[in-house]
Amino acid sequence: MASIVNCSVATIAGALRLAGEVAGKNVLISGAGMLGLVACAMCQTAGATNIIALDIDLTRLALARQFGANAVFDALDSWQMKLKGERITYEIIIETSGMADAMEQTLAELAIGGTAVWVGAVMPHRPLQIDAEKVVRRLHTLKGLHNYNLEDLKTAISFIEQHHQHYPFAENILDHFGLNEVQEAFAFAADTQPLRVAITVST
Repeated sequence: MASIVNCSVATIAGALRLAGEVAGKNVLISGAGMLGLVACAMCQTAGATNIIALDIDLTRLALARQFGANAVFDALDSWQMKLKGERITYEIIIETSGMADAMEQTLAELAIGGTAVWVGAVMPHRPLQIDAEKVVRRLHTLKGLHNYNLEDLKTAISFIEQHHQHYPFAENILDHFGLNEVQEAFAFAADTQPLRVAITVST
């Protein structure tokens, strides 16, 4: 589990630092890969009222429930109208997928005065279409984060120390490969798209 601390967990710690107070808020998490799952767990421990996870992979959505999401939806479906039969808005959005469509669609659900933090868009993609009037009139804050700082890393270490047994982190980090099997590990990761593959270094 230490292998995810200085990447996924620290990055989400930074995203939540930028997002501000989570307790009592509706939080939308776009993408249920390792970053999104960590975001679900950290938002739950921080006291979020609703944690909604979106993804196109139903297996990962099922995992999101195990990591603290209280509702999950297929990002390709009309998910906006499903929660309790009515449309709600979100004070915080954590976007981890990096997909242009997802960034546009989720930003449209941000509440007045809400904050969206984008961490997934680390590869080139098409230009986004954003309603600037809505951003201005609804007082939206949009922040981007690449990696993290020292305080985020400390927060990540503390979180894993306290909560590593509360969420199924270990079960979702495959560690079948030794240091002499690096190429096999890369090929396995590329072919099967697991959440994480760990390489064990024997001493």
